[in-house]
This record gives sequence, C-alpha cells and structure tokens, in this order.
Amino acid sequence: ANEKESFIKECVSSAMENGQTRSVSERYCDCMLVKIESLYPDINDAAKLTEEDVTRIMGKYKDGCLE
Repeated sequence: ANEKESFIKECVSSAMENGQTRSVSERYCDCMLVKIESLYPDINDAAKLTEEDVTRIMGKYKDGCLE
C-alpha cells in the first residue's frame, strides 16, 4: 500500500509539473498504476522496477491513460 501511495504521489506531482491539472493527473496516475499492476502482479517484481523502468512503461502505455 505504501508503494502505491508513493507512486501516485510522485506521479501526480510530476504530471502537474508538466502542466496537467490535479484531477487529470490523478486519473492518469491511477490508470498507470493499474497498468503496472497488470504487468507486474507480483508486488516483489514491481518493487524491483527502477525509475527508468517505470518511465519506460509509462511512455509505452500512456496513450491508454490520457484522454
């Protein structure tokens, strides 16, 4: 749970720094969290992801999360 909260917090902050509103940022980050969880259902595998891994995944799957 702490990892999820940390991911959402960092993601929302980053998205807002890039000009998105809080509500758009939250929807996008919630969507990305679901995508990452579906790719890495084992929390131990997800915990091994580097920041670069997460950035790569988000770049690949962002279209499905941006409206």
